[in-house]
Amino acid sequence: MQLDKDSLDIVKNVQKPSLFRITSIKEDVLSIEPIDENTDIYGNILIYSDTKEYVFDFAFANKDRIDYLFFLNANDYAIETIAKPKRKNHTIESFFKEIHDRIDDFEYRQEQVELAKKIYHSFKQKRIGVFEAPTGTGKSFAYLVPSILYSLENSKRIAISTSTINLQKQLIEKDIPLLKTIVDFNVKLAVGRGNYLCKRRLDSILEKGDIFLFENDLHLKLKEFAKFSNTGLKSELFDKDSAIIDENIWENINSSSITCARSKCKYYKNKCFYYKAQKLLESANIIVANHHIVLSDALLSEASILPDYDIIVFDEAHNLEKNATNYFTQTVSTAELKHILDKLYSKKRKKQSGLLSLSKDMSKIGSALHSIESAKEILKKESEIFEKEKSEISIDSSNIEKYKIHIENIIKAVDNAAASIKNIKEYFEENDFVDISSYIQRLVENCDILIDFIENKNQESIRWLKPSNSYVHFNITPINVADYLQEKIYEKAESTIFTSATISVNNSFDFFKKNIGINESETFIAKNNFNYKKLSKLLILKDAPPPNAYNYTDYLRFSILNIKDIIYKENLGALILFTSYKMLNETYNKVYNTLEKVGLSVLKQGDFDNFKLLGEFKKNRGFLFATSSFWEGVDIKGDALSLVFITRLPFDVPSTPIEKSRYKIMESQGINSFFEYSLPKAVLKFRQGFGRLIRSSKDKGIIIVSDSRIASKSYGKIFTNSLPDITKEMVVKNEIKDSVCSFFGCC
Repeated sequence: MQLDKDSLDIVKNVQKPSLFRITSIKEDVLSIEPIDENTDIYGNILIYSDTKEYVFDFAFANKDRIDYLFFLNANDYAIETIAKPKRKNHTIESFFKEIHDRIDDFEYRQEQVELAKKIYHSFKQKRIGVFEAPTGTGKSFAYLVPSILYSLENSKRIAISTSTINLQKQLIEKDIPLLKTIVDFNVKLAVGRGNYLCKRRLDSILEKGDIFLFENDLHLKLKEFAKFSNTGLKSELFDKDSAIIDENIWENINSSSITCARSKCKYYKNKCFYYKAQKLLESANIIVANHHIVLSDALLSEASILPDYDIIVFDEAHNLEKNATNYFTQTVSTAELKHILDKLYSKKRKKQSGLLSLSKDMSKIGSALHSIESAKEILKKESEIFEKEKSEISIDSSNIEKYKIHIENIIKAVDNAAASIKNIKEYFEENDFVDISSYIQRLVENCDILIDFIENKNQESIRWLKPSNSYVHFNITPINVADYLQEKIYEKAESTIFTSATISVNNSFDFFKKNIGINESETFIAKNNFNYKKLSKLLILKDAPPPNAYNYTDYLRFSILNIKDIIYKENLGALILFTSYKMLNETYNKVYNTLEKVGLSVLKQGDFDNFKLLGEFKKNRGFLFATSSFWEGVDIKGDALSLVFITRLPFDVPSTPIEKSRYKIMESQGINSFFEYSLPKAVLKFRQGFGRLIRSSKDKGIIIVSDSRIASKSYGKIFTNSLPDITKEMVVKNEIKDSVCSFFGCC
């Protein structure tokens, strides 16, 4: 066992004895960071000393707080293990048994244990694993338990990545604290760099006396926060003063890779909130992050907050392709360019603001100011040209010339402004020009993307533009994210795990694996723990007209009103799922008055934000008409959600430039885009919609599908075969009420 080169250099320049926390152990090579006795002592510790006497005293005094303790002999730099952690040698089974023994209402589920074993085996074999865990399996414990055990046994750092904040909060606030009562381990939550306060930027703004910060004594609150906060996190600041702190203010004082002064900053490293957070993450066994942070770190290493991890577990993995597509898309908007230019200089009613207004001699920078104002005028003028386009437009060799001159005008104006500002550095304090330089860099980076947009250097990408509220967005999206994920993530981790309640189609992972670039992997589909035949029923309305028929919403109106009395009498909740707002609004308008007269709560997506909307629905029940995000992530137990009505099989209409291009490429390669892409995607979303119904073994409910294609088309069986073993019944609209009533026993 030995130290890596950087760690050895650190040791050679410290006094003896000195304490170090071990940040990683890889193939018997240790990486360390200095700590002192006043620091929170935990984890794996190394002591550099001439003799062992101090080491033994330290071990005795801290035996309940440390894991491994190593002695580094100052004479020959040999490393000796002095103490090992006193923890039980848990197996997967014994860990779950102890959870069962300690926690009331915890149900020992064999499928959960089996899934945990499969994940542990993938860790051990350094394999990729793709695992489906239906609702009720206990998925989070099934990957947390093997992650904790493997990390502690092998000194490995494991990252857990989620798609939603809700799941992240569940892990941090509920699941992990519970598991820490059984075995002690170090866990940290990773948040993006922009969530941390930058003390240097705050000092700079306060010194300049920016008036907007002095309202409501905000400057005093910010100074107090910077001085006493342990984290410097935006969430902590906004929780305290959400009523007075504007998001726009935060943008001026948050941490950023491009505004960071690094070694020139007096807070660099030890006093910087961001770098302190980085150090804490390095000491963790388990890091909880989200897909956005993981993808960001993979793509932008200079802005990385995550330390190197040995293993990564993607929960909610069915969203990974969509998340990666969005994240790997390069976007430039004229709104963002104007925003950057405004941050540099703005003049309204003879009042000057922005970073350039801090110049030591405003008379010397007139040319730069003029170039900024000129660039804004050109942005406005050219945006108006694009505003005439009413929708998203794919850009290729057939139409690029139509837009090329307008994009070149934007590049020329913005590039000229950036160059002019670079030439006036001498008229600013060094600290002020650090922030100015960061905005120059952003302007240059945006121009580079626009040049790529025109020249189409990357043939494996899709170019498209999107007009929006007097501005325009230019986008470059990879056709296939598989290669990016392979290079940036899979090849860097010993093992990568993907898990979700819905990632198989017709009991196969082929569609998922192809889209995210996996060839060989361990796979496992956990059995359902719920008795769906007893708890639920699937009603298929066989006499429904096609969803595109002129009278389809009339059919929906009749069907929904047919069950209104049952929903009212039994005080149930019904979620009506659509695939478009047009059909949602049309149906909602046809039933609203009748439902309200009965005394039912009638809500639709858009009435409130989603969180409040779900709160109202849980409280008042009745009907909720929704689309889009409500097909997944809705977790309502009990009678508050007892009926899910799927109005249309969730096929994506290839209307966006990205989808159109992907379909076109598949067809050109002789691939049937419907069966190989559109259908599997629809099945996965259908399963997610179905998954809203039964959330616990005490739930009971019915699902209605009014899209008759599920019965009349050959591919309909792929939808029904992807569901759990459930009782299916084919009915016509006049039989809906009796069938629903019979199921709930209210006839």
